[in-house]
Amino acid sequence: MKRKRPSKVQYVRDESASSTRRLDLSKMQRASFPELKPSGATISLRLPVWMLHEIKRIANQQDVPYQSFIKMILAERLASAARKRTG
Repeated sequence: MKRKRPSKVQYVRDESASSTRRLDLSKMQRASFPELKPSGATISLRLPVWMLHEIKRIANQQDVPYQSFIKMILAERLASAARKRTG
């Protein structure tokens, strides 16, 4: 027995749902973000394997990517050192 093929579905574009009709494209201006800079620099850091495993384990417990966890640790340590210098 032959199966019937489903009929082709036709899609109708609903022009009333488009918000572009309300835009005045003649007033558009090119955006410029001169102060926008890359968020960080790429570095290469060698760690003992046990240390990297421990960092990853703790980061996983805190549900944080391990590289972000390393940045958090460094930020805390730098803040602590700054407080000691000024205090």
